[in-house]
Amino acid sequence: MNRIIIVSLFTSLIGSACTGLSTTPTGDPANPTTPTNGPEEVEPTAPPAPTQLVYEGTYDTKAQWDLSGPFAGSATVGDVAAEIVVDEVAGLIGVPESMQDAVREKIADAIFDKVRDHVDANAPDALQPDGELFLALSKTFATVEVETRMTLTPDEDDPDALHGTERITAMRVPYDGELHDLPIDQLGLGDDAKLVLEADVTAQVTDTKTLAFDDHSFELRLGSMAGWVMTVLMEFNEGPTEEELNDGLVCIALADSITNGDEIELSVLWFDFTLDNSLLEKACDKAYGRLAEKMLGILSFDTGIVLGGEMTAIDADGDQIVDMLSTEGGSYSGVLTMLPGPLDPVVLVSGTSERVETE
Repeated sequence: MNRIIIVSLFTSLIGSACTGLSTTPTGDPANPTTPTNGPEEVEPTAPPAPTQLVYEGTYDTKAQWDLSGPFAGSATVGDVAAEIVVDEVAGLIGVPESMQDAVREKIADAIFDKVRDHVDANAPDALQPDGELFLALSKTFATVEVETRMTLTPDEDDPDALHGTERITAMRVPYDGELHDLPIDQLGLGDDAKLVLEADVTAQVTDTKTLAFDDHSFELRLGSMAGWVMTVLMEFNEGPTEEELNDGLVCIALADSITNGDEIELSVLWFDFTLDNSLLEKACDKAYGRLAEKMLGILSFDTGIVLGGEMTAIDADGDQIVDMLSTEGGSYSGVLTMLPGPLDPVVLVSGTSERVETE
């Protein structure tokens, strides 16, 4: 009797132990072949795409433009005179249309430096780059304060493109320790006075925080501005007379300095031509008239500016709406449209465009 009970207990203990050592995997009862022991593997997911910032709106810009290039020696009256003489020579020899650029370059190689050096050496003191007037104008136009209002609207066909307008509302120049408003409403041409202050703008979103502006131009009439500063603020009324300007461009002496009395024979492909004193004197006479029409002999009165480049977007409150555009860290800059030739002083631009609420 007792032996049977002991055997039964022993059998029960062995059965329980074997059950505890079972190798059958545990898991989902509905799918017993799928083990759940250990961490589950999670499929990697791509990061969420960045949210597009909203650029649409109206911005008021406050910036500084460095317009000092024409007065800081980047182009002397000799440079301008040489460009004009080269143009006039090319016109007088009858250049085939298909070869105009190549022939003009050939002429420039032959006479540009000689014309520039001759004119600069004989120019009046008022036209010297290191003269008192040019230094004063350079200092004044190095930090021109400019205010504009810009509107941007999304393009219907391209979500990354914007278009709109930018209008200059104020310009100020420093002189004698004070800021002076430029009379920009009086520097235009008749009925076009207001039109010259506005430009159409187009821009492209290039990444999450960069807006790239295409080139857009303002017809500033910088020569007129410089003339106003010179006569009204500086009270400098002793600019070079036509006689003094002509002294730097005495055509007979200029022609002699180029040719030394000989002919200069040039050719481009099959087109042969000759530069002699007679031709150069005619070109010089025509150049004088064009030079006399320029402000201080270097600057067209209607000289304008072309602006463009990248600006950085700032979303200060994180609501995905651009609060400000800044030139810092971008490539936004400009160039003055001084014609003819490559006389294009770079305009440095620094400032911000801040979003404003409009009705």
